[in-house]
Amino acid sequence: MIHQHFTALHRGFCVMGPKVSYFELSRVSSPSFVMNDDYQPKNLQLCLQGYKSQTVYWGRQHLAIFADPQDLHGFTSAQQMKFTSAFAVLACTLVAQASTVSTVLTDIAKINTDVTSLDNQIKAFPLSGGSLVAALAIHTAAGGVDTDINTGTTDTNNITPLPVSAADAASILSAVNTLKPVIISALTDIVTKKPGFVALPVGGLPALIKSDLTNLQAATLAFENALIAKTPASPASLLVSATALTSSINAALATALAAYS
Repeated sequence: MIHQHFTALHRGFCVMGPKVSYFELSRVSSPSFVMNDDYQPKNLQLCLQGYKSQTVYWGRQHLAIFADPQDLHGFTSAQQMKFTSAFAVLACTLVAQASTVSTVLTDIAKINTDVTSLDNQIKAFPLSGGSLVAALAIHTAAGGVDTDINTGTTDTNNITPLPVSAADAASILSAVNTLKPVIISALTDIVTKKPGFVALPVGGLPALIKSDLTNLQAATLAFENALIAKTPASPASLLVSATALTSSINAALATALAAYS
């Protein structure tokens, strides 16, 4: 029956009761499923027509459903079971998509590894006589870093439980601080190697690098904002350090982007 209790946690928030079931689904860019007239889950839409008491909040990041179990009176047991199964899927999906501080630290470590690899490729690219294959490999590596950063942003936005402790925030800050010189080195090197990209017989590589830098700048700003949003206000030194750290990374990004503009 729909009034069975399912526990769904999002950012430390749990609402359950005998009358109302509440689920908030994060990290979805489109609705989770559709229910046809026989109340079977399908993809990309959610229909609750036929329920007397229901509210659907539909946004880019969240999907919330309120349903009174009494609304299922008059439906067959099979229909009730299908609807209950759909709620169970929602709950399981939600729990699976939650992240922890450890997840974010792993994300930062992955960024560090991939930026180091990117920088090594940039350092190896000559100022003249470089190959198109090597240049495109740098472009591909930059795209991989962009994906890494976006993953870090998503996981940071979905950290549970909240609030993040000062100790955990300090661990994240330390990891980003370790990452900073690697990022700045890669950005400095990409500026140094611009003549090598310009010298390639096939035009358009500098514009491609500029596009990569633009994407990385946007992804980095989003990640920084997510991290700062999760940083506790006390001790105040955490926010001060985080702001100073992000400012230096942002300055290096701006310098690199300006060199290709």
